[in-house]
Amino acid sequence: MCEMETTDAHKVDCSLTIGLQTCLGQRWTHEDFSDFTVVVEDMEFECHRFLLASCSGFFSLLLRSAMKENLEKKVTLKNITKETFSVILNCIYKGEDGLTLDNILDVWHATHMLDITYLFKSCEDFISCNINVDNYISFYYHSQFLDSQAVISKVHTFILEHFDHFMTTQTFLELSFEDIHTLIQSTDLYVSSENVVIDAILKWVNFETETISEIKEKTEANAAQKMPFMIPDLTKSSDTQNEAALFRNENDLCITEMKSQRERETRLPTLLSSARLCLCSENYLEKFHFNPLIMSDKDALKLVKDALFYHRNPKLSSNVLINYRQCHDMRNVMAFVNEKQLYFYLLDRKQSIMVMQLESDYESIAACKTTLLLQSKRTEEQAQGRCWYHCFDILNDCKEIKKNIIKMKLTNDLVFLYHHDYFIVIANNIGNQMVQCELKSNERLGLLTIATTTRHHLAYALVHEDNILVFVYNCPGTRIKVYSLDTLQLILEKNIDGEPDGIASFRHKESTYFLQNSGHLWLIVGKRADIDFISVATLWNFTWNLRGAVCYLDELFVFGEYYNYNENEQIISSYLTGVFNAINVVESKCMSNAVFLIISKENYKEFI
Repeated sequence: MCEMETTDAHKVDCSLTIGLQTCLGQRWTHEDFSDFTVVVEDMEFECHRFLLASCSGFFSLLLRSAMKENLEKKVTLKNITKETFSVILNCIYKGEDGLTLDNILDVWHATHMLDITYLFKSCEDFISCNINVDNYISFYYHSQFLDSQAVISKVHTFILEHFDHFMTTQTFLELSFEDIHTLIQSTDLYVSSENVVIDAILKWVNFETETISEIKEKTEANAAQKMPFMIPDLTKSSDTQNEAALFRNENDLCITEMKSQRERETRLPTLLSSARLCLCSENYLEKFHFNPLIMSDKDALKLVKDALFYHRNPKLSSNVLINYRQCHDMRNVMAFVNEKQLYFYLLDRKQSIMVMQLESDYESIAACKTTLLLQSKRTEEQAQGRCWYHCFDILNDCKEIKKNIIKMKLTNDLVFLYHHDYFIVIANNIGNQMVQCELKSNERLGLLTIATTTRHHLAYALVHEDNILVFVYNCPGTRIKVYSLDTLQLILEKNIDGEPDGIASFRHKESTYFLQNSGHLWLIVGKRADIDFISVATLWNFTWNLRGAVCYLDELFVFGEYYNYNENEQIISSYLTGVFNAINVVESKCMSNAVFLIISKENYKEFI
């Protein structure tokens, strides 16, 4: 026996419910107990006031009012067919939905008009289970008209999965900028290649101009046949009138055409920046580069040139963050170590996964595309005292660890990061040098060491343009030492407020930012000896140990060690116009620094 628990802890026997529904269905055919008539087209339906009022918001209001229809116990419904109303009454009296692909739209609109909530939802469920290539466009329009968020969401998902087809439809060409932008930037957009996305963008940008030109041609053809376009002015002759009307009509269309063209063309850089231009083929980009629309827009042209630079100089573009789609083979993650375990935080899913158990913990890590360099500090006793040895292990995308690749005798702390071909080690009391280290797989790793010649503790380092920025303590603030990547020489020093503990940096488009653990956000401007730091905002009003940051799909992800802040300590600004729209906090106790990494979906498919 099927039972359903209610909120008052009583049990409802489903067989009794079914029995009641059966009795109501039988009673519908006995007109002697009906007390209300509904007229639809040329048919009268004898119904029961109580049941109509119970199921329909429309009838509930009508039957409680002093309207003529209530007094006469008869109402005539318009914009509904008798077949549609029969389906609705079958649902109400017999519990038979009778929904088919042929009648679903009529029933859906009727239930919306009559405010039959449960049946409206049944229509939504039916549509969600029956969306296909032949009907999704129709469902797209009707769901928007009825403000059906459930169906809108389902159709949106279907469009993302069938974008190659959708971009060939008239509906795609008529999309608003906001709608096409949402599609283009989605990681769930499924396409056979990124070239298809760029083709779709061009079609959309060019569409309205072409359509208006066609309208103008038709207008001119009508004018040639002396068809009037405006209300006649009796003070003018008919010939003069037609000429004036034609002149005004042509001007209006030309103005509209130019305005429409400008509006869509101004959206081109935004759409291209939301696509994944770097994933287009090099041959495609070379041809696209000479497209008149691209050549006439400096922002769009720069985006295409940057994508070509990525293809032609892969080593110099290793730190470019590409927002891979679900259909691609690669994934963007933030990697970190926590209690001898390697974790990947999947940026597109906002989810952490444990990837590997490590033999030891690692204090800091650096990343180069699909390779991690893990650094630990170990001690060895010697005659002159205790010396520090820093050991580096390589973790590649095949989940294999190559141990002790680099072993350096150092007397102080160090920081290290990756740039181009080199892992950069920054420490005190070592000479500036470039070293080629041979790996077990016959690969070569570039090692660049930089002596800071400072007595202060090293805290953080990042690469900006042609400079290396090293953050050191300068009580009560922070000193930023700027080194040239070309000469490895110190070229500039500047002081900023706040301690250097818990610094994290990220890039957004062409700009580099760094965050202090107090929530203070800085923008780095200029390059070489003209570099400077601009205070942008304070994002939170508490202090915690930041361990990494990345800006992904216009959202800022910040990583750090677990911190219990009280109710008075909060994120002040959860968005920054033009940079990010939301802040996602990823907390974990005893976390190493978190670094951006590209991983293969194939190698980690069991986790993704």
